[in-house]
Amino acid sequence: MSPISFTQQGIVTQYELAKILIITSDGVLEVFLPLTDDDRRDMEIHLRGKFARSIALQVKSTTHLSHPFKADHRVQTHEVGRRVLDIFANESGSRGASPLPAELAALDGIVLVGPTSPNTTA
Repeated sequence: MSPISFTQQGIVTQYELAKILIITSDGVLEVFLPLTDDDRRDMEIHLRGKFARSIALQVKSTTHLSHPFKADHRVQTHEVGRRVLDIFANESGSRGASPLPAELAALDGIVLVGPTSPNTTA
């Protein structure tokens, strides 16, 4: 058993990811941590000064490095902010389109949850 609780682990992970996003984007990304969790989102990210578009995330963590699933590609910590900025830069202008470029959508561990537009395919 971990010396910290699962709740503590989750909170530490959320704040660590927020720190990484802000630092590795050179402060361009703003991170909002909701006070309530009814919608199962742990944080929302938007470009500083631009509130109309945001990405909601649910953050997961583990204390074990060995799992039955394997990701083909891992993003280096120093690239995380740039990758999220790429998501905003490549976001389609059409409503309901996935903001993820194909290369990011294929990564294990990145999941968008929410309703899809009737005009898009899952």
